[in-house]
Amino acid sequence: MRRNKGITLIALVITIIVLLILAAVSIATLTGENGILLQANKAKEETRGANVDETIRLWKMEKESGKLTGTSASKSKDELLKELKEQKLITDEEFEKLTDGEEVTIGSKTISIEDIKTIVEAFKDGEIQVGDYVNYKNPSSGSVTVGQEETGYSKNQTYKVDGRTTWRVLGLDEGGNNLLLISGSPIKRSKENNVETTNPYLTLGGAEGWYYEDTLDAICGIYKNNLAQEARSMTMEDVTRALRNNNK
Repeated sequence: MRRNKGITLIALVITIIVLLILAAVSIATLTGENGILLQANKAKEETRGANVDETIRLWKMEKESGKLTGTSASKSKDELLKELKEQKLITDEEFEKLTDGEEVTIGSKTISIEDIKTIVEAFKDGEIQVGDYVNYKNPSSGSVTVGQEETGYSKNQTYKVDGRTTWRVLGLDEGGNNLLLISGSPIKRSKENNVETTNPYLTLGGAEGWYYEDTLDAICGIYKNNLAQEARSMTMEDVTRALRNNNK
């Protein structure tokens, strides 16, 4: 009986030691440098940083689109930051820093935000002038074919989007809410049977050619995308307005 009690006592001590070792390992696994809790917190911060970075990136894209179209439907910088704070995606300290134009680091993301002017605001502030080139993103595809009924010319003429077409500022529209852009290079016909045409520009038949305004609008329409309110041919009214506004 004494021998049995001795063995039981030793076994109990060994068990306690093993439990202590297991507890120490568990605590290290949870709270150590590479512990589960620390890794979980890092993952949480990475997710939060990615969400904030993506939200701000999309906001900037909307602002850039507004610059090209002359509209400003996107929320302001203050509205965006307030929304992020209410969603608990940024802390009070991060909110203050971003508001002051400073950078913050969330997870592995270094984030900054600044006010972006629309192209109309930049034009009104004198940062963009009539004749300046702007980055209007041409559609990647699109074509139109016009025939004798539209031009008075005996042959069909086909026009396709040219990604090399550049765009220049012509001035504000009549309402002053949108910026008019004019193609910096003439619209040319596409190749016919992969052969350059003798006259690559629009051919109108007879002295009545100047009547075909709808034809010009149809050809210009291939350059309309989601950034543009409309795409049409330039009129004398556009030129007169631009000259008048530029001389003020």
